[in-house]
Amino acid sequence: MQGGGRPTERRSREALLRSRLDDLVGSLRRFNGLVTPVRDQSTCRLGKFLVRLLSGRLVDPYSRRRRHVPIVGFQIASDIGVRGRSGRGAAPTEARRELPLPRVWARPVVRDVQPQVDEGRRPAKTTVGERLRVEADAFVDGHDPLWCEIRYRHESAGSWTVLPMAASYDDRWHGTISITEEGLYHLAVRARVDAFAGWRDQLVARAEAGQDLSIPLEEGARILEAAAGRAASSERPLIRGLAASLRTARRGVEAEVPADLAAWLGFDPTENPVLGRLLRSERLASLLGPLSDPATATSSKT
Repeated sequence: MQGGGRPTERRSREALLRSRLDDLVGSLRRFNGLVTPVRDQSTCRLGKFLVRLLSGRLVDPYSRRRRHVPIVGFQIASDIGVRGRSGRGAAPTEARRELPLPRVWARPVVRDVQPQVDEGRRPAKTTVGERLRVEADAFVDGHDPLWCEIRYRHESAGSWTVLPMAASYDDRWHGTISITEEGLYHLAVRARVDAFAGWRDQLVARAEAGQDLSIPLEEGARILEAAAGRAASSERPLIRGLAASLRTARRGVEAEVPADLAAWLGFDPTENPVLGRLLRSERLASLLGPLSDPATATSSKT
């Protein structure tokens, strides 16, 4: 008895669907001019719904195989549109405009730069001889560290002066600039993704966990080589020498480094500092931070 009940239930559901569709068609016919054949394809939501519902197939929600139940007794052409009360046909849909992707995709966000007056439309005031504190919010999606800096110049100067910023709290950064002469100063806050700092934090965590460091050291060597291409000619050989030390470090972060690299970063060569100590030095971070990839930089308005 249970096996023979399913076809009966399915037939009853089909009959119920047919009756409801007949009621729907009768209701539509009672509205004078609601459903009218037009030349253009319907762009109204109701018209699209009716075309999908009445000219297609319904999916049986109670079937495990999701079999299609054909609609019997009513068909509607694909060129049926829905007219409004004004009697005019629905306007044809316009081609969707695809916005081009930006050529450079910068992840950092810089906002709320202080000091500013009237959202930057008027200059802030200070006096000669003071040190002006500059603050801004800078953040990025994910957990990558940032390198933030202040770029400023006097209106009579042709080049920008760049000073690093320090993290205050949360996403707030701060720095100071010196006001040496009267006139108008232009300043901007720029943030970049610090690839070296992010790699160094991961390397230290892997070393403390006792993991294999061969692949992370090779990744760090490539980051240093990319930074060497943007460095000054005096610092380029030392950065490439540090990259070579990463590739030849058989003892990982406990490997010894050449004496010239230790002296370059302010260490005493006689102490034989290991590679991990050099990588955690603040001097190295301040040297490689400004050499981060400029393609990942975002600057505020000047």
